[in-house]
Amino acid sequence: KETDNEMTSLNIDEIAGPAGGNAWKPEVGDVAKGEITYLAKQAPKQSYDKKKMERSVRIDLTEGDETVNVYITTNTDIDNGGYPKRDAQAVAAAVRAAGATELQVGGYLAIQRIDDVPTDFQPAKDYVAEYRAPKPGLGVGSLIGDGAAPAAPAPSVLSLIGD
Repeated sequence: KETDNEMTSLNIDEIAGPAGGNAWKPEVGDVAKGEITYLAKQAPKQSYDKKKMERSVRIDLTEGDETVNVYITTNTDIDNGGYPKRDAQAVAAAVRAAGATELQVGGYLAIQRIDDVPTDFQPAKDYVAEYRAPKPGLGVGSLIGDGAAPAAPAPSVLSLIGD
């Protein structure tokens, strides 16, 4: 049996995730997009007002030689229920719209900050996202050739914010 201090194993990403790239800190209109090369739940951290503990997910997006780390807040108050922020809601909606049930490494994600929505406290950052699941059938057989002609590329699902 494992305790808080004693374990039989530890996932390497819980020790230290890959260095990745720069953290994405978008202004209205900014877009982050690319292949998902890393996904990890982050340790709980204090909210900006230091009144509650939040949970977030790190998503590394790689496009060419550039990688950006996108952090989405999946729970604003882990001790009292909380809710996902608009960035996480946009990513979840994009995954559902793609007909998928999971965000996966190898998939393609684009997320754009589109507006600041007035609230009683301070403006909420609003986002839109699109997701394309990893292409099936990219196993070893397709890498070394199995005699079949390559499939035509799927049309882009990133029409909303570019490809």
